[in-house]
Amino acid sequence: MQADPHPGVQGRTEAVRPWCGWVSRRLLQVAGRVAAGDIGRVRGPCPRGRGPATEPKGSTTMAGNDLGGLLGGLLGGGGQQGGAASGGGANILGALLGALMSKNGGGNNPLGGLLDGLTKAGLTDQAQSWVGSGDNQPVTGEQVRQAVPDDALQQAAEQAGISPEQAADQIAQVLPETVDKLTPIGAVPSGSLEDIIRQQQL
Repeated sequence: MQADPHPGVQGRTEAVRPWCGWVSRRLLQVAGRVAAGDIGRVRGPCPRGRGPATEPKGSTTMAGNDLGGLLGGLLGGGGQQGGAASGGGANILGALLGALMSKNGGGNNPLGGLLDGLTKAGLTDQAQSWVGSGDNQPVTGEQVRQAVPDDALQQAAEQAGISPEQAADQIAQVLPETVDKLTPIGAVPSGSLEDIIRQQQL
């Protein structure tokens, strides 16, 4: 009788056969569930193809763009500074206000903080002339740069694709009329800046 050249293989094969049978049955079960549509359905709070809700990147940029559009509509190209308002000045001011909102932890009305910065920079008379009655006193781009945080101005300038100096110059052109229109009662209104702008457009 010829000796088995591979002793022990047959025993191992016999031991594997039950496991192979179990795998085959599981594969058949899975195939049946796929055909029935049970597998492939995502169960849970997130619909298929969508991840959990996250805050979109660039939210500050979107807020600044929205405010810029609203401010442009508020100023409307009329008044003494209509040319600047209908151009980039309102958009850059909106971007600055959006940056200030982000800097202040998401506060929805940065106008008061902006006026506080102007007052601390020695521009009390100018700021009061915009909020109160009478003629609006002008400001320069250099004065704006001294009154607002550097990082907020830098962010607004980057969104507009210009230098901080150019951004400050354009903001200076529209800031007096903007504050004047947003403070018709002689004080900074409460509520979100977006709501305040919309109310003044009615």
